[in-house]
Amino acid sequence: MRCLLLVFILGLAGCGAKEKAPAEEVENKATAAPDTRVFWKHENGHFEKLADGTWKEVAADGGHAFIETNRTSNMVELTDRKRNIVISLFNGDCTAKVGSNKPTRLYDGLWLEKPTSKLSPDRAMANKLATEFDLNGFQIRPPAGWTLEEKNQGGTRSFMVGKLSPAEQAGTLDKGLAALQNPLRSSLAGYGESPVENTEIGPLKVVRISFKGVETVGAEPLPISGIIFHAHDGPTYVHIKLIDKQQFGGETLPFLETAAKTLRKP
Repeated sequence: MRCLLLVFILGLAGCGAKEKAPAEEVENKATAAPDTRVFWKHENGHFEKLADGTWKEVAADGGHAFIETNRTSNMVELTDRKRNIVISLFNGDCTAKVGSNKPTRLYDGLWLEKPTSKLSPDRAMANKLATEFDLNGFQIRPPAGWTLEEKNQGGTRSFMVGKLSPAEQAGTLDKGLAALQNPLRSSLAGYGESPVENTEIGPLKVVRISFKGVETVGAEPLPISGIIFHAHDGPTYVHIKLIDKQQFGGETLPFLETAAKTLRKP
């Protein structure tokens, strides 16, 4: 595949310590708004409430089932009785308690609107995006204040558009994604990824994965996490790669994914 790689350059502000609200707050049950906390996004996947009231997690190590065991104004508690794990979801991070051990921080993340089968940008985050611009025949809205840098190869946060051979056009989206993701799969130590999700962005049928691993090129190992979107549009493929350090991924990846979901074809 021949492609042009376009990289978003990110500047990160310092991250202060998170403060949680008191464990309980008095609520007026007669006037309280409906509790819409049913989808919690983290750097490697998400927790999602299902129609039957149970919860599932989609993550780099696969999928897990939970039941909801507590809900307060600032926390939702989920329990995996099979693995004896209790997850507490806050708006900012979550903790995991295994057996009788003390809770430890598991992921950074936040509550978002539950996506439909067709992905659309989170409205609150979309307000922080720049105006859309043309990108090889597609329109996309990057994060406000970011710049676009063109490269022939490499990069971390990228949007790629390239041409497919006839054989590749006849192949599945999974195979197309694998052809571009395999270099990372083989180069990252401790690589793991989520199951492939089939969804849609605008007019395109898209496959999505999240992944994590450790980059060993350079002086020090660098733990990273990321999200990949891949689609075919006739003889063209679209590949969106979002990567950041795991320490920042919980804050940046949901924002980057919102930008990716603005993709459209005029």
